[in-house]
Amino acid sequence: LGIECRQDNAEVNHLIAPLDDSVSHCRISAERAVSEALGGGCHVPMAAYSEVSDNALYLTAQVGRTDGSELLTAHATGPLSKAVPLGQTVAQDLIAQGAQQILVAYAG
Repeated sequence: LGIECRQDNAEVNHLIAPLDDSVSHCRISAERAVSEALGGGCHVPMAAYSEVSDNALYLTAQVGRTDGSELLTAHATGPLSKAVPLGQTVAQDLIAQGAQQILVAYAG
């Protein structure tokens, strides 16, 4: 379940704050950081998935060609408090492997 609200709506943000699960929030933040760093969107062949165990965030992301001829994978582990930097690190790893050459074909 996802809930969005304008940042400038303090009353509604206060009301929905108890619904924010901190672990899920960290996981989503890491996954979104990968997508943002790679310029992801609905038509880009990329994926990011995270899990949490023992207060550590495990993040895996992939970029691939839609014909299956190439698949790049990157992994990283770090503290929950570093979710966004962890996502950015994983994205940079994918870029270093050549993800941009794959993603440029799908940029719209």
